[in-house]
Amino acid sequence: MFAVALYVPFLDGASRLYEVRFCFTQVTSGRALVITYLVAALFSAPLGLLIDRVGYKRYFIMIGMAIFTTAQLIILFYPQCSDNFELNGSIIGLAFVGLGYCFYGNCILPSVPLVVKKKVTGTAFGIMQMIESIALAFFPLING
Repeated sequence: MFAVALYVPFLDGASRLYEVRFCFTQVTSGRALVITYLVAALFSAPLGLLIDRVGYKRYFIMIGMAIFTTAQLIILFYPQCSDNFELNGSIIGLAFVGLGYCFYGNCILPSVPLVVKKKVTGTAFGIMQMIESIALAFFPLING
């Protein structure tokens, strides 16, 4: 749940990050950010089928969080201001962010009905949405 609260604000501010840190123009940083959404769109359905077939969602959740962490480390440690826009490390980091989001969407959300009683499933989803909304609302205040 907190992964989405970190995913969405990161992508909101990532355009400026790519302009300042990696010397992209406003247009090329916008194009780079689309990669995250394309990866999520392309891999969500096949990954969902794989997870449903294999099971063991808890292991896939751990893999997804490892992918999120790897993505952030790639973006953090990639050298600043690369001269070519081609497939560089910062773009690969964005692709990993999209892949981590696929794992999140295919593992965490379907697991809620397995954890709570059927009678309170709606309440559980409501609480998840509330926490996510609060995190999204206060994230810009925390970052300044």
